[in-house]
Amino acid sequence: EENSVIGFISIISDVSERKRADVALKESETRYRMLFDNVPVGLGLADLEGRLINYNPAMLRQGGYEPGDIPLGSNVTDLYYDRMDRDRVLDELSKYGKVAFERVRFRRKDGSPYETVLSLTPLTIKEQPYIQAMVEDVSDLIQAQEALQRAHDELEVRVQERTAELFRSNLDLRREIEHRQKAESDLEQQRDFVESLIQT
Repeated sequence: EENSVIGFISIISDVSERKRADVALKESETRYRMLFDNVPVGLGLADLEGRLINYNPAMLRQGGYEPGDIPLGSNVTDLYYDRMDRDRVLDELSKYGKVAFERVRFRRKDGSPYETVLSLTPLTIKEQPYIQAMVEDVSDLIQAQEALQRAHDELEVRVQERTAELFRSNLDLRREIEHRQKAESDLEQQRDFVESLIQT
């Protein structure tokens, strides 16, 4: 018979495997988001024109910014204290394919500079090129290094002063010894002279 059903095709799909994959993906995204939001180093993502796509709270805290001070889509160039630093690191990124722990000054919310180390890594997400930045505020470390260098320099000056003082004291002592030796020699000569007078 022309329009009669002679059988059926059954399509059974096991959705449990897909659900497990979706749950695993969601858990992975949650873990990554927790890591991204809580890492103490500033992390950011920008397109090749420098427009901010995303950044973590540490990126804001370092410069004293509040959420909303730097809207997504802002240009990262505005975060550099000296725009020539931006050109320099982009040139390095172009030459070497990455930037690793480059010292760069960024601008705080109040306009003052702060020292950082910056790393840049190119990424491709959904066939679009981006630059991932890792920024760590090292102002305290640099201040500590500078204080240590000042202390070292002061100690070096003190050592040089003390060495010069010891040299002068040693010179004075030698002169005193030479003076006493001459006085003893003169005294002995006079005694010999007196003895020779007495004997004659």
